[in-house]
Amino acid sequence: LDVDPRSGATIVADLCADNSESIAGGAYRYIACTEVLEHTAAPWAAVVELARLLAPGGLLYLSVPYNFRIHGPLPDAWRINEHGIRHLARHAGLELVELSALETPGRPLHPVHYTVVLAKDPS
Repeated sequence: LDVDPRSGATIVADLCADNSESIAGGAYRYIACTEVLEHTAAPWAAVVELARLLAPGGLLYLSVPYNFRIHGPLPDAWRINEHGIRHLARHAGLELVELSALETPGRPLHPVHYTVVLAKDPS
């Protein structure tokens, strides 16, 4: 899935929108979303849409930069820390299974990025 029609992705859609007319809810058992949320207009809406796309019991593998330069494709609008990740998970009704940080040497509490596993309730 990509928002850019020139990407060559199988599905072209805005991750921040409800895409239920083109993608069925619960369609995916596993979703990998790496270094994407910082480029969305509304990461909270994107996580809700990812949760909608997950099958019951499905897993979302997510990574976000934190102590990292602004990068393309623009916009690069957000830096989400551990507390923000926990809030996004709760907001989308997902359970936090694992959260790890790639620490920045000499800069405590300022990791390079986070990797996360979130789960959708199996019922």
